[in-house]
Amino acid sequence: MSTKLQLGGDGLVAARHLWHYGYKPTIYYPKQSKNELYQRLAKQLKDLDIPFTEDFPSALQQSDHVVDAIFGQRMG
Repeated sequence: MSTKLQLGGDGLVAARHLWHYGYKPTIYYPKQSKNELYQRLAKQLKDLDIPFTEDFPSALQQSDHVVDAIFGQRMG
């Protein structure tokens, strides 16, 4: 059992799945992890040409839905 929380990784995986189902996700990832797993997930998204943005307010105005994955599943 790992004591490190893996926050946000579920959101990256969700974006990849949404893209494969025909949606057009945009990733707001303000503090990118140096963890190898997160770097690989981010590379997969970039290889699929899924855009990353630093302008959250602008991206929010252009979005129909928001997936908030900051806390992941390991709360508690």
